[in-house]
Amino acid sequence: MKTFKLDHLTVLQSKLRQTHHDVRRAVSRYWFQAALFSIVGYGISSRELSVDLHLNAASETVVAVQSLAPNPVNAAQTKDPVHPMNVSMLNFSTEGAAPVDRSPAASPPPVQESRPAGRGAATTRVNSLGELANTFQNVSFPDQDEVFEPASKRQSKRQKQLAYIQRFVDIAKTEQSKFGIPASITLAQGLLESDAGESPLSAKANNHFGIKCFSRTCGRGHCRNFTDDTHKDFFRVFPSAWESFRSHSELLQSARYRPLKKLGARNYADWAYGLSKAGYATDKKYAQKLIHLIEDLELYQHD
Repeated sequence: MKTFKLDHLTVLQSKLRQTHHDVRRAVSRYWFQAALFSIVGYGISSRELSVDLHLNAASETVVAVQSLAPNPVNAAQTKDPVHPMNVSMLNFSTEGAAPVDRSPAASPPPVQESRPAGRGAATTRVNSLGELANTFQNVSFPDQDEVFEPASKRQSKRQKQLAYIQRFVDIAKTEQSKFGIPASITLAQGLLESDAGESPLSAKANNHFGIKCFSRTCGRGHCRNFTDDTHKDFFRVFPSAWESFRSHSELLQSARYRPLKKLGARNYADWAYGLSKAGYATDKKYAQKLIHLIEDLELYQHD
């Protein structure tokens, strides 16, 4: 019995030695393949773990953003209305005006050789090309429905506008009686084009209507160089503001604007759209801005 146990133990030891030898031989022979397989397996498991973590984080972020997003219905209900105070805050309105084709598609592109600067878009940037003709600080018309300005600034704008009207209303009435141009149109254009009389062009050249100079033989002092939008232009220089108003009236007697006289002197809305369609200014909202000034400042009472 004892001999059998010893023989059995000897056999087991022999098999263990053989197995150990086989394992060592296999490892020495295939160690590179085993190592490569281990690395690949570890990489795959790490990528799956990373992707899972990223997906979980992304889903948590989406949930967090959705929980923080305001309810659009509640936001609309709690928003305080902004009541316009002056021309820079009001929406354009032409209610009560004579019927006229006012669709933007009906307006032809502005004629490039037209003289007036008439832009109407507020800007305070310094143009490297030269002195700006107009900075539109006193009669700005932002596209936004809401403009947050101090009450003192709004009041200052209004006072400058009223002072300009008082200064030139008699001249505008005289031009209406002589040339048939509504006084309200003349005053509104003057306000807009001259920035209520404070634009560099009106202050230094007495040019209240952005009238450009296209003469190639003009004498010394006849015109002056200003920057209009993004390029330089030559603008007329007038000895007095009155001569600027008269030149404006004479300009509107040219063939381009002559059909407007058929509208009469009390149809300011159609006059405004007619000036815009004839190419007086490049601003697409030029007519609406004129109408807005006329109605906000009640300039129609001077027609």
